[in-house]
Amino acid sequence: MGLCGEAIDIVKKTMFQGHALDREARIKELGGIVWYLAETATALGIPLEKILQGNLDKLKKRYSAGFDTQRSQDQQEP
Repeated sequence: MGLCGEAIDIVKKTMFQGHALDREARIKELGGIVWYLAETATALGIPLEKILQGNLDKLKKRYSAGFDTQRSQDQQEP
């Protein structure tokens, strides 16, 4: 819940509540996201590096020629 709360606060404040993009506050919230992610990985016995590398590998395969908006919209998740 903490992970989701930190992430949604960034979107909520800037997109829906009209807050200016406060870079320092967003850095702190992103730090909270990283902490919750690391704690979740530790609790599951999964090295954080494995999670991050797996995501990079997936994105490189999906967007080998670089990010494409249309390809992103057409993406089917398994």
